[in-house]
Amino acid sequence: MTENKDILIDHLIEQYSKNYQLSDLHIRANQPLAIREHGEIVTFPDDTVSGEDIKIFLKKHIDSFHAEKFEKEKQIDTAIVVEGIRYRANIYETLNGDSIVLRKIETIVPIAEDLNLPPVILSACDYRNGLILLTGPTGSGKSTTTASMINRINLMRKENIITIEDPIEFIHANQMCIISQREIGKHVTSFANGLRGALREDPDIILLGEMRDYETVSAALTAAETGHLVIGTLHTNGAPN
Repeated sequence: MTENKDILIDHLIEQYSKNYQLSDLHIRANQPLAIREHGEIVTFPDDTVSGEDIKIFLKKHIDSFHAEKFEKEKQIDTAIVVEGIRYRANIYETLNGDSIVLRKIETIVPIAEDLNLPPVILSACDYRNGLILLTGPTGSGKSTTTASMINRINLMRKENIITIEDPIEFIHANQMCIISQREIGKHVTSFANGLRGALREDPDIILLGEMRDYETVSAALTAAETGHLVIGTLHTNGAPN
């Protein structure tokens, strides 16, 4: 495919997102574009991009912090905007070069009742303190569920909500609550560091986008024990995890 290299990948992302019911879009250097549609991977040999194309795309869409982090760690998570649509991007190096997996981020904050969530989750939004954990594998709806809980609280209570996310997905507007959203790398160095800072910011509710390590879990427990409501997610593949 011959096209202006500055917009080649942007155009492909726009077209595939528009024409297919995809959950994920895979962009790999010198490999056919691939999507996951209805749970299956589908490849498109006619649409192949080069490593140079990907580097041009990344230079255009990621900030200096994430560029430096990628250079050092060889993989990053961030959020990017292509043609007005936000995507969660995992960028990583492989044998063939740089690769990107994109997942579309819905711009409309979900309403809890519209998700047919179990009553126990709706009632948990009334808690004033403690720790709420949502667990499950990738793609199971953890981020969507936590966003709907924050939205429900935002519409019902007059409190201070602080979120610490990697990356920020849903954008919340102040309703009855005031909300401060912070992203790892851009606004705070780590979940644990952000949580320690949040405790000095007069919080009522703290959302942790992911609880990845002992330090974060320990800080979350301390916050929950000292009168705050902490909502967090854990990546698990089943109840034993």
